[in-house]
This record gives sequence, C-alpha cells and structure tokens, in this order.
Amino acid sequence: MLNYESLHNHTTASDGTQDYLEVLKTAEQHGLGVMALTDHDALPGEQDLVRLRAYDGPIKWLVGIELTSYVPREVGGPEKGALHVLGLFVDPTNRPLKEFCAQAEEGRRVRMRAIIKHLQGIGFQVTEDDVLRHAPSKNIVLPHMVAAVMEKPENRKLADEIRGRMRQEAEHNAEVKQAYDSMLEFGPKQYPYALFMTKHAYLPMVQDEVVNLLDLDGTVKLIREAGGVAVMGHWFFNENKLNEAGLAAVLERGGLDGLESVIVNTMGDKAPDEDVRRTRELIRRYGVAETMGSDSHSAADVAAFAGSKFAAESAGQTTRLIERFKPDLRWSNWA
Repeated sequence: MLNYESLHNHTTASDGTQDYLEVLKTAEQHGLGVMALTDHDALPGEQDLVRLRAYDGPIKWLVGIELTSYVPREVGGPEKGALHVLGLFVDPTNRPLKEFCAQAEEGRRVRMRAIIKHLQGIGFQVTEDDVLRHAPSKNIVLPHMVAAVMEKPENRKLADEIRGRMRQEAEHNAEVKQAYDSMLEFGPKQYPYALFMTKHAYLPMVQDEVVNLLDLDGTVKLIREAGGVAVMGHWFFNENKLNEAGLAAVLERGGLDGLESVIVNTMGDKAPDEDVRRTRELIRRYGVAETMGSDSHSAADVAAFAGSKFAAESAGQTTRLIERFKPDLRWSNWA
C-alpha cells in the first residue's frame, strides 16, 4: 500500500541527487503515495513538466517550491536572516514566480563567491570551479559548497582541527558548549554548517543568505498569487531568526496558510518531539494547515521518512489541503 505522503522533497533542480522521475520511483519503492516537488527557488521547466505528465506510475505528484524569504520586517528583515516557505500547488508558469527564481539564482551565485572568499580566508582550498562541479543545476546551494570543501583531504583535516578548537573552547564557554552539543546531536553531516558555513557558525560568515529576496509577507503573497498554499518550512530550525512569539504574531494576522510540523531525513534534520508538539499546538491554536515531509535530498532520505514513526500520520494530508484550499490541480496528476 502506498499510503505515506511527503510534501517536502528536492531534486537535481536544486540540491537533490535524483531527478523528478527518479524521486517518484524511489517513493514507490518505500511506500509513499504522494510526493510534492519543492526545490529551492526553482521550478520544473517545460520539458520537466512534459516528462511528469507522461509519468504513468502510481505516485501522485504535485508541483511546489521552497522559497527563501527574509524574516518579517517587524522582527528584523534582511539583517536577521532568512527562512524557508513552502509553496504547494504553485503554477510553474507564473511569470512573477519565475522571475523571482531567476533573481534568486543570481543571488545564490553572489553568495557562493562570498562564501568561497570566507572559506579561503580560513585556509580551505576551494574554488568556484570546485563548487560548480558539484552542482547539477544552475541553482547553487550550500550542500554543493560543503561537498566541494569536504572532498579534499586537507580540507577535512582543517575542519577536524576547527572542531577540536570548538570542543576545547566549549569546556569553559557555556554558549559555545551549547552550540557544540547541538552540533553533535545533529551528526557529522551538519558539522560544516555549525563550524564555518553560516553566520551563526563557530567561525561565522559575515553574510550567508541569498540576496534579492522578499520579506515573509512578500513571499507569501507571491505564492498565493501563483495559486499556491504557503507553509512555513521547519520553523523550529530557525528560532534564532523567528521565535515562537514572532511566528504566533504572523499566524494571528493570517500571514501563513500552514506550518510544517515534521521532517525526517538522514542529514540530521529531524524535528525533535518537543518541536513537533509546539508546532502542532500553534496549528491547533490558529487553525492553520499541517504538513509533513522528509525534506528529502536522496533515496536514503525517503527511506528514513518511510521508516519513521511519523510516516503513518502523513497519510491523507494532501487530500485535506485540496479540500480546504481548492487549489488548481493542473500542476499535479490529481486532476
């Protein structure tokens, strides 16, 4: 039975390792019946849509997107950082949405060059060509840069040295200890991000966000005008940018259609039970929709979600969204 549903998945259009049809095949192998295709600031092109429409397998698919958005202006805007907002059932031919994706693509290249300069300043051996070899699309994201850094033995050695310095400082610095313990909890795949790849890292970037973004209200407006349902993705990983009270204020004024309560994958991205509980309490209190997904980037991520205790709870979520929001189903195989 193909009962499970993941409304957050990535392909080679951004930082996934499988193309659209491969993602659907993987879903079938692991008992998932519904997959939303939600790449970072990227939409399926015309040929991708042709291939998706020609798909005659059992998996239900729908076009989505994961838009990078500055936090609301009232709590800091661009200076505070960025969040991720899922747009489900969006129209991939919508001109403003396509224009935003093109601007974000260029913004990611600007960010890539800034991060490379930061990494070289630390002592890592990495170039723009190194990063581009790891990017299957023009949409350059952080995992591509991490892969470029960590492929070289001398860089892995330096990363271990930085982790050792952080561990030593954690022995007499409570704030560093908290960050170090959190890094260990999420596992080795997250070490580069916690050590040197973001502005909240142990060796922080001055700027780690994509440029040319909209604030949250503008992002949600863009999604809704493209026919989509706007859902805050894994907000609990970004509480340093938008805390629970700030999110509650957004929900109070109708600034979002839903919240993602659960993600499970192999990258250390797992919503702790307490975060799931808090998110579901906000969903109940403000009457918004709930979504769940893997945030998958690989076949292993899909398998991890299917094997989790939350997989069975994901069944039926897409039907509930359709009944509630009545989206245009042309951009799916539900019609």
